Amino acid sequence: AGAIYLWKGGAALAGSVAATARLAVTSPVANDHLGQATLLADVTGDGTADIVAGTPDADIGTATDAGAIHLWAGGSALSGSPAPVNTLTIPSTVAGDALGVLRSGSVRVQGGCFCADVTGDGTLDMVAGATSADTGAVVDSGAVFVWAGGSGLLSANAPTATLVIPSAAAGDRLGFA
Repeated sequence: AGAIYLWKGGAALAGSVAATARLAVTSPVANDHLGQATLLADVTGDGTADIVAGTPDADIGTATDAGAIHLWAGGSALSGSPAPVNTLTIPSTVAGDALGVLRSGSVRVQGGCFCADVTGDGTLDMVAGATSADTGAVVDSGAVFVWAGGSGLLSANAPTATLVIPSAAAGDRLGFA
């Protein structure tokens, strides 16, 4: 579960100030770990910073700990308790994929979500690793997923690109350091 709290900036941001928004997922489950990777970046291309938050242990359907990335569009709608405008997941996800998790040795490193213009169109894209993702029938080969930024990110769920190791073997864990 978890939540992300926001405070409106500006000259009034002084002293003891109450949060203006509480961001949470619609059906939280204990130990989903919302916000272990949280980014502020304009990924929708409208000139306003958006909130991107990973939930690396989110359950997707019957797949436990598959992971998800939630998007809240920035702007005046970020007050109260708005629902995410989109939730990004891995197609055909299975239990333990843990989208947004990278590993270093035996340690899980949260924060495997990044924003960068990797498509070359001038708009920030979403990039997330999943070292335990299965690609095809190859178990735990790992993958990096790219969602193109822009207004399409408000509704598109499928990644624009899935980066995998050619001729991957079980346990390769792309993104494992």
